[in-house]
Amino acid sequence: MIMQAAVESIDLHIPQPPSEIEISYDDGSAEGGWSWGSGDEICSEDGGNRGYAIRMTTPDSEPFTVTAIKLFSRRYEEDCTTRFEIWDHDRNTLYSDVVSHSEYSTAVDSWDSATWGYKGVPNIVVSGDFYIAMYTDSTDPDDEVYPDTGVYVGYDTSFSSDRSYTVQGKTLTWDLSTLQETTNWMIRAVGTE
Repeated sequence: MIMQAAVESIDLHIPQPPSEIEISYDDGSAEGGWSWGSGDEICSEDGGNRGYAIRMTTPDSEPFTVTAIKLFSRRYEEDCTTRFEIWDHDRNTLYSDVVSHSEYSTAVDSWDSATWGYKGVPNIVVSGDFYIAMYTDSTDPDDEVYPDTGVYVGYDTSFSSDRSYTVQGKTLTWDLSTLQETTNWMIRAVGTE
């Protein structure tokens, strides 16, 4: 008696998760940083109404799922609050969350010790132009009257992108001494296509 084993071919295809992409407008090295906020002596519950915004464009203007916000920063003195927001191209709020400075930024004394930090985002889908905004409720570190609290956000000046803004509420402005055209906030969108 001859016995043959039946051989069946099974194709085990395990799908790989989509690779992570960073949308950035900086070269990874900070030429400086700005601390921007209300300047009030109190730490608000909502991060205040003055901060930073950067206009981003999804790769090939296709839908992009933001899973995290990555930023180069350093925290100083007391912990306070930051409100992170993602806006669509018309500045309608798609996402908003208030967290402590220490959730994404490390307290260090110099830019040599500053680090990249992350703020997780619950899969926000954007397409074309969109904005990431953050309000840090920072006070002036040189003011001796009020307690110091805040975050310096790094900026890069290696090329002109004209995408970075200061914000008051949702009004895009520029109130700093560095040129807006060449000041690129080191704020990135992390996600998948």
